[in-house]
Amino acid sequence: MEIPDLGKFEPPSKMAPDWNAIETAADRLVAADMPVVLTDQVGNSRNAVESLIGLAELLGAPVVDSRRRRYNFPNTHPLDLTGTEVYRDADGVLALDIWSLNYRLKNVDRVRNELTEAIDGEFDLINVGPHELGASSLTADYYALRETEIPRLADTEHAIPVLVDVVEERLAATPSRRRACEKRFDELKAKHEA
Repeated sequence: MEIPDLGKFEPPSKMAPDWNAIETAADRLVAADMPVVLTDQVGNSRNAVESLIGLAELLGAPVVDSRRRRYNFPNTHPLDLTGTEVYRDADGVLALDIWSLNYRLKNVDRVRNELTEAIDGEFDLINVGPHELGASSLTADYYALRETEIPRLADTEHAIPVLVDVVEERLAATPSRRRACEKRFDELKAKHEA
């Protein structure tokens, strides 16, 4: 049996984020009164997790691990609010590596077989990850397309650190928003501790 040259079967390079999308996402997250981060597979990269910690702290944004199957965010961190319904009041949602947005952002009434929105009111949805490149056998992947203000294919290991840099710039330019983020951090820390 002939063994192929394994050096010619290296994995492809990771997808870089689109700069315009990062700037738009940073603007919307900084302007949001209650930004929330939903995670699913960020834990595939240690660098992405460390950058996510920095992003959450800058924004004073709670992080909700949507499936709790991997280490996406430290559960001892004051902004970890997994298991709470803090996301219901979000006016900005940053979805990172979520395999099915519709599945995560809908309530399912199994008795009446109805889907309703999990978040009350209007909100900006920023979706970052490579999940649209793959297909799953689960029917949840084929629900109706989800309206998304900023849908971007990018590897979160590259996208989150760039987003952190742009958010830092925006907050440095608007001290009132920085104070609002710090105040929100303190309020969410109290919820986490409770």
